[in-house]
Amino acid sequence: MLFWMIILCNMLNVQYNIAACDRILHDMAAGFSAAYGRNIYVKGNRLIFPKTLADGRLECYNVDKGLALLVIDCTFFEDIHFIRIPVSNNDFHSIAFNLVQFSLMVNCRGKEKQLIGESWKDKILYSSTEVNLSWKAPKGIPMKIVVLLLSREWLVGHYPFDPTKSNALHHKALLEGTSIEFTLDLNLEILLLTREIINEMPPAFLSRLFYKGYAMRLLALTVAKTEGHSQGNTILKYRDVVHVVNVRQKIENHLPEPLPVLDDLAKKCGMSRSKFATIFKAMYGKSYLQFFQDLRIAKAAALLKDGHEIIDTANAVGFGNQSHFTRVFKSYFNLSPKAYRDAARKR
Repeated sequence: MLFWMIILCNMLNVQYNIAACDRILHDMAAGFSAAYGRNIYVKGNRLIFPKTLADGRLECYNVDKGLALLVIDCTFFEDIHFIRIPVSNNDFHSIAFNLVQFSLMVNCRGKEKQLIGESWKDKILYSSTEVNLSWKAPKGIPMKIVVLLLSREWLVGHYPFDPTKSNALHHKALLEGTSIEFTLDLNLEILLLTREIINEMPPAFLSRLFYKGYAMRLLALTVAKTEGHSQGNTILKYRDVVHVVNVRQKIENHLPEPLPVLDDLAKKCGMSRSKFATIFKAMYGKSYLQFFQDLRIAKAAALLKDGHEIIDTANAVGFGNQSHFTRVFKSYFNLSPKAYRDAARKR
């Protein structure tokens, strides 16, 4: 506790709010500018920091009306005290996923309770806009946090909440629009998905679609967790997950090569074919073949946008047959690779 009292005197107090998903970056920019005494501005989806203040990225993607994804993957060179200003309603909600290997301390003030100094390590922190919340990012420690920002209207409209269920935590408060504030433990599925969101860098023109898919998967897993069960019946063991992650990374690093046969991959991982396929789909939301076909087409689109030749693009993403590549590509974009490249050149 003494540690926090010492750094509190010398840290930058950055104020912001989440009264609207599409304004959070601008609110944070204003908060940083006021605290640091220099202009911090927004460019595209990212906050632009002076090199003396931070290194890395703090980005926000508005993926649907009422749904946004905030990605914090940076190191600050000053101690930062983030102070979220409460508003007099609970129209917007925040779900924060913390991957920082450090026991961040969170101060929460709700209507009926006060939680001071709760550890946020390996946690999901859920709160609504009426909650006064602050957290501290010590200088020199890499921050790796993903935050889902969503309107209550969007959430209620997309998920069938039932306040009569005994295991449905906070559903009554959500439907009535009252203050919500709680934490959940990160499970392995959510942790891996959050890590992917931070580590993957999609092409700019695919970013909205890319992050929307991840946001929906992350939210579905979180909602399932609040109801006391995991999504589906697949129980993921750490050792199995590590094997699948390593296999996926090796294939991605050799994307021009033919995809390995599923039976061979399963054998290398010490699993049956059906077990490997089940775990892969539970982790990534897609079958093994669909996952890599989607990845190949996304990379192909990026290459075509940069002006690469059709045959070179096909070979670069593992399609030995150009006609087959054209058919698959057209099924995604409703345009041939040539038409897609020509259209990108005119933009």
